[in-house]
Amino acid sequence: MQIDDGGAVQVGPRDAVFHAVRLRDAKLLRALLNEPGCDPNARDYGVSVLAAVADSGDLKLLRCLLDCPGLDINGFMPAAEEHEARRTVLHLGHAPRFLRRLLRHPAIDVNWRDR
Repeated sequence: MQIDDGGAVQVGPRDAVFHAVRLRDAKLLRALLNEPGCDPNARDYGVSVLAAVADSGDLKLLRCLLDCPGLDINGFMPAAEEHEARRTVLHLGHAPRFLRRLLRHPAIDVNWRDR
């Protein structure tokens, strides 16, 4: 898939997913996540899709990502050696609605310890 944002063409599902997050386009993100082979746990320079969505603060993007069955919400961030959900929860202390939605995910483990 290719997306053109005025000259800069993003190629590949990972690039397109991060581009959709940058655009804050939940409809596009959902369509991309439904594409075969699209990885909701992809990383761009060590940043996960979940972290990028958290940085955006967009609740629609979060709902979209949390609805994706392949999301590893408790994934490990090798570059930062930090637990993804815990990092995201701490990062979002200032965004209560976003945080509440994240914490309602049935697989989240905020008490995660080193495995």
